[in-house]
Amino acid sequence: MGARGSGAGHETMGKMEQALGTLVSSNTLKARGLQKEQEGHTMKELGEADRMEEEANVRRERALANGPAAGVGGRTGRY
Repeated sequence: MGARGSGAGHETMGKMEQALGTLVSSNTLKARGLQKEQEGHTMKELGEADRMEEEANVRRERALANGPAAGVGGRTGRY
């Protein structure tokens, strides 16, 4: 999962805490659970963004290693 940890685990714990808060009628517990769930969702989104960024870097490096492709630079062969 990387340095961010498990967003899914955090989100699940938040849902469980919210349910427990509902069960025992604790607004504080429900609010804390909701906050954890939202943090977990954010962590998952950040993890996906990191993955996409890394994939873009790999593709960029691969493109640079292969040299310029035909048609790159705005010229298509037509004048």
